[in-house]
Amino acid sequence: MTGKEIREWRKSQGWTQYQLADEMGLSLRTVLRAEKADNPSQSFVIWFKQLRTRVGLQKIQEIAREIADD
Repeated sequence: MTGKEIREWRKSQGWTQYQLADEMGLSLRTVLRAEKADNPSQSFVIWFKQLRTRVGLQKIQEIAREIADD
C-alpha cells in the first residue's frame, strides 16, 4: 500500500488529513508522512486497513437499516 492509495481513500471519504488522524488516534504529522511515503510503515498500514474495514462495515450496517425500514 502506498501513501497515494491512502490519500485517495481518505479523499473518497471526504475526510481531511486531520480527520483521518483523529479517526486513527494518531498525530497529523504521522498521517502527513504516511501519505507522502512510497511505502508507509507497516504499523500505519495495519491501523489504516482496520479503519477502512470499520468504515466499510458501518456503511453496510446503514444500508441494512435502510432496507429494514422499507
